[in-house]
Amino acid sequence: MKHIIKCIVTLLLLVIVNTTSCFAATKYRVSFPKDYNVLLVGDSRTVGTMKTVDVDNIAYVCEVGQGYKWLNNKAQYDIIQKTKPGTKVVFNLGVNDVSNKEWYKHMYNYLARTLQDRGCLVYFETVNPVSEKCNHPSNKDIDEFNSYMFKYLEGVSFINTNDYLKNNGYETVDGLHYTEDTTQKTFDYVSEVLALE
Repeated sequence: MKHIIKCIVTLLLLVIVNTTSCFAATKYRVSFPKDYNVLLVGDSRTVGTMKTVDVDNIAYVCEVGQGYKWLNNKAQYDIIQKTKPGTKVVFNLGVNDVSNKEWYKHMYNYLARTLQDRGCLVYFETVNPVSEKCNHPSNKDIDEFNSYMFKYLEGVSFINTNDYLKNNGYETVDGLHYTEDTTQKTFDYVSEVLALE
């Protein structure tokens, strides 16, 4: 009887540890399936995509609440290390720090050159709109950020999901983060653009 109880306790501990590890892994994810050809880089909205979309050939470098400093200090190295010729790299950062647009410009242009030298295709996905529940940033701030990127980024293709969502409707759960339906709709649009390249 003691042996059975000991086994049950051990199994429960394993379940708890594994469950905790899974939740911890959702905060920061560097996932690279064997045959991926798309790498999505972003913040909590990209984490939402990772949780919502089930596609085998998509890889992620994303973390909740992050922006330029994270991209500069950590993420760029994960991105460069894990890309290969033919990888389509899609950047979707900025909603958490729209005031850093000049720093993003320099970093994106640097990464575009570096990744293209590795045979990758580089995309800037616009920062997407918020709803009235969101105090900061405003959609005006977001539009200014996107316009700045359109003007100053070099060697990248643009995916204007911002206009797509404004024209086709979107829903948020808290003003900033999208519902699963909107997340899926956004991903589907990005996929259509990538398929044309």
